[in-house]
Amino acid sequence: MKSNEFIASQENGWYWRAKNEIYPLIQQVKEKLKPEQLTPFRSTLSIFERIEKILYSDVEAFKSEYECLLPKITEENVSRVVVFSHNDTQENNFLYRRRGQNIDTKIIDFEYSQPNYRGADIASYVNECSINYKVKEVPFYEADAE
Repeated sequence: MKSNEFIASQENGWYWRAKNEIYPLIQQVKEKLKPEQLTPFRSTLSIFERIEKILYSDVEAFKSEYECLLPKITEENVSRVVVFSHNDTQENNFLYRRRGQNIDTKIIDFEYSQPNYRGADIASYVNECSINYKVKEVPFYEADAE
C-alpha cells in the first residue's frame, strides 16, 4: 500500500475516517450543545479546529507534505520500514514487576496491533506521556503543550 493510500484509503486511511466520521460527529456536538455547555471542552475543540484547518484547508498540499515525511515503501525495504506494532502504547498497557535487581516488563492489550511504520509506537508513547489523565473535571485530561 502506498503512503497516500494509507491516509486516504476509505478502508484503512485515518485521514478519510477523521474527515468523514470524526469531524462530522464533533460538528454535531457543537450544534446540539449550548455555548455554556461547550465551555469545559473549549481547549479540546480548539485543538480539533486547528487540526481541521491544517488537514483540510488544502487537501493536496497536506497529502504531499505527509508523503514527504514518510519513508518510501518498496518491496526491498518493506520489512524494515513496516513492522508489527502494538498501536496502543499508553501507560496502562505496560506492567512492571521487580525481581531482585531486575525489573520485568510485560506489554498487554494487543487489540489494536497491526503493521505500522517503525517508530510509530515510540512516537505514540512519547505523545501519551504528555497527557495527564488524572484530571477530576471535564474533559478529564489535560495535555502538556511543552
